[in-house]
Amino acid sequence: MSPFYVRPFVWLLRSQDSLGSIRKAGIEVILAASYSAKSQTELAAATRANLDLAIRLQKTVCPKALICFASCAHPFNDAGYFERRMKEDVCDVASARYAYIGSIVNSITEMEALKGHLLRHSFHPEKMLVVTGELHSESERILARQVFPSAQVYVTCTSHELEVEPDHPTLDQRSWARWLWCSVLRWTAFKAMAAGFVSIDTLRTRQHAPGER
Repeated sequence: MSPFYVRPFVWLLRSQDSLGSIRKAGIEVILAASYSAKSQTELAAATRANLDLAIRLQKTVCPKALICFASCAHPFNDAGYFERRMKEDVCDVASARYAYIGSIVNSITEMEALKGHLLRHSFHPEKMLVVTGELHSESERILARQVFPSAQVYVTCTSHELEVEPDHPTLDQRSWARWLWCSVLRWTAFKAMAAGFVSIDTLRTRQHAPGER
């Protein structure tokens, strides 16, 4: 359970489209956002929830959509490799259509990896959906609109309660205070980017405090 002070920030940072709007949109691509792996054998709770929701939406309301996912390289040695393998196993068991888009260090490199993968396959989506946690949802919408200016961007959320785990290898994701600070800072930076006050190049190299494993 998150502390009492988190809820007002969820209201501030959360952005989600209705299931009806997503159903009518004709989504072509679903990005299941990464919150990394916790170990060689376990995905972070938010990572798994995002992927599970993406698969559920593909099966029910977005049957033509391709699920795309990346893997976080920074939490521990070879973290990206293990996250990729676990995600592929989940998708294979569910018989989901998916594509791995590469190793990333933050949301910007994740969104750009998605764009790069789609361009290499001459795929220019007009309707895309981002599945992410509540505290990242509004900033993900802002970022996606910057990277995919010609696409209609939809967002849906998994619970913010999954975003912080005491045993997460990434230090920022162990503490509600640290994670909330990172989320607000991220939202502010992306709004500044959208307004033209800061460039995407300036933000691309920023990442969370590294893991300890």
